[in-house]
Amino acid sequence: SEFSTDLAGTDLSALTLSLEVDDGAVVYLNGTEVHRTAMPTGTITYASQSTSDGADPVGYTATAIAMGSLISSADPSRVLVSKGATWSYLDDATDQGTAWQAASFDDSSWSTGAAELGFTEGDEATLIQSGATTYYFRHSFTVADLGDVSALTVNLKRDDGAIVYLNGTEVARDGLAAGTIGAGDFAENAADDGNNFHPFTVDASLLLAGDATPTADALIARKADWSYLDDATDQGTAWTASDFDDSGWSTGAAELGFTEGDENTLIERGAITYYFRHTFTVADISDITALCLKTQRDDGCVIYLNGTEVARSINMPDGVITFQTTSGDAGSESTVYMYDVALDGLVAGENVVAVEVHQSSAGSSDVSFDPEFVASRTATAENVLAVEVHQVSATSSDVSFDAELVATTS
Repeated sequence: SEFSTDLAGTDLSALTLSLEVDDGAVVYLNGTEVHRTAMPTGTITYASQSTSDGADPVGYTATAIAMGSLISSADPSRVLVSKGATWSYLDDATDQGTAWQAASFDDSSWSTGAAELGFTEGDEATLIQSGATTYYFRHSFTVADLGDVSALTVNLKRDDGAIVYLNGTEVARDGLAAGTIGAGDFAENAADDGNNFHPFTVDASLLLAGDATPTADALIARKADWSYLDDATDQGTAWTASDFDDSGWSTGAAELGFTEGDENTLIERGAITYYFRHTFTVADISDITALCLKTQRDDGCVIYLNGTEVARSINMPDGVITFQTTSGDAGSESTVYMYDVALDGLVAGENVVAVEVHQSSAGSSDVSFDPEFVASRTATAENVLAVEVHQVSATSSDVSFDAELVATTS
């Protein structure tokens, strides 16, 4: 259930929860557990059973609810890294030096898991390996608009000591001595044994803007190899599909054509229509904002992406195109024509661009074809919150870690 409250200027000093439940319940306020009744200790899952089997609902009153769990609707803040977030972590007792702190560090080989991370305590969402002195944690996030961020607070839960970095800069240290800290250094004390979150003020100027200049990604480069058919046969429409078998076609690097003298691959003259196909793979399409096919073509062309027509040169007629269709004019072989392509035709994985080039007449003296298929990607600046947690001794029996990063906005 959602509700709003403005705490500004009030003298609110206590919270009381009245609850009627059959059989057991766990109550959370803004993501923090504030009451548990007739439920086992430790982590609760959807399969956890109540410890009581009452015949009727029972009423409970909880008065020891932390005021800090309540958020004022007048508090202009937002959570950049939430409690219980998924973190990349390393628990193999290796010395990571300092490079791991940077936003650009590649942690793709690390393990991942939701916080709280640790062992022994019994309330971990992710169990990590025991035996190391130092454990490393990283979490990436973006901030769409830095203009309204006036301050940052990191709320840290750690057992035993910890150092926090934002984009490679140390922003908080707790339970560890001043100066250089190595992977073999122990924490100075066990503090509260990781039972509470502790706030630390962080310099907001360390944040990176979420939006950056879009980058161009050549999905098909100029001079790429293409499968082609130049035998003057009618290919109908099946040849445009991504699953069409073109293994019997010839292959060659663009520019493909004849007569002009600048071809990388000479094709046979005599046909009205020439067919070209190129298969390419795109691992991630989530950040692609635009597609453009740029091509030199002589004379006209029709372009397909995964079997769907996405562009047609202005010198090609409307309506159904056949292998006997001629272009309206010869066009300019030296001009690079640009065609915007709809995003919905592109898929993550294997794609096929298919192009048919048409002569302006059966007796046309030349053909040329040299395309480039370019994606515009939104370059997003990622921020990284990195934390190293140190044991208090070689015989320390437990580790716990969770963190929250909150931005105060103006």
